Amino acid sequence: MDCPPDASGTFQLVAAAGWGTEQLPHYPVSIYDDGPLIAKVWKQGTIQLHQHHHQLPGTDDWHAFLKAQGWAAGAAVPIDRGNERYAVLSLTTSKPHVFNETVVDLIVHIGRLITLSLDAWDNTRKIQQEKQHHQWLAQHDTLTQLFNRSAVYDQLPALLATASDTKWVGIALLDLDNFKTINDTWGHAAGDAVLRILGQRLQKSLRPTDLVARWGGDEFLIVLSDIHSYAELRHRLNRFKLTVLSPVQVPPLPSPFPLKGSLGLTLYPLDAGHAEPERLISHADEALYIAKRHKQERRPWWHIYSMPSSPAP
Repeated sequence: MDCPPDASGTFQLVAAAGWGTEQLPHYPVSIYDDGPLIAKVWKQGTIQLHQHHHQLPGTDDWHAFLKAQGWAAGAAVPIDRGNERYAVLSLTTSKPHVFNETVVDLIVHIGRLITLSLDAWDNTRKIQQEKQHHQWLAQHDTLTQLFNRSAVYDQLPALLATASDTKWVGIALLDLDNFKTINDTWGHAAGDAVLRILGQRLQKSLRPTDLVARWGGDEFLIVLSDIHSYAELRHRLNRFKLTVLSPVQVPPLPSPFPLKGSLGLTLYPLDAGHAEPERLISHADEALYIAKRHKQERRPWWHIYSMPSSPAP
């Protein structure tokens, strides 16, 4: 079987079986050739027959090749895919005049079956791709390509299950302090560009076991795993700020434009042992509110939610 011709017009052999077929790569067929059935089928789109190759006029290399292989007769049928010419199925035999009406009908039928099979396979693959795309959309934010709220609620319980008294999980909400200025001054296109950059930075700065999602607007939810101490947490958050909130260069913003943010988080299981995702996220939101309210006088750029029984950070 030969597939579409390349840029030079030469057909590409994709499958062959039988006597002499190992020599086919040494005798390429061009769409501009007149003798080979493959070229005729490609141009005319109908089955083509040679009941006796040796009686054909001409002494070119192709005819010499057919004679050398002992191929006396041949037939070729078009294979379509998606209403376009896709390949040519070629058959040969050492006996002349064997392609009677019954055999020709059978060859045409085989060509149609292959065409139907290819179309069915393409349709199945298209349906699968569309299904995967819809599944992706259900779990991701289209602007930043990050997870969305639905994905957080699906994955957070498993992350919380890894926590212990000596291995905490941090649930944090990050909010840009100066995002409204970006939107109001330079427009929503500039704001969207900043959010995309921030999403990329978040993905690169977190561990594989962490989780980041766009929570809405300029808010991002971050789940930090494997936290063993407050000192380790402070180190991660300080490094996090340097990489994620570093200045951006997005036209038409002044370059480089500084990003400012606030972060509120809660630690599980220190958060009174509450494993409900909604409650923990609510506590992170309360901490974010405090961080933003005191952003002018605060020293760290984050605030940790604390219960009366919680140890001081």
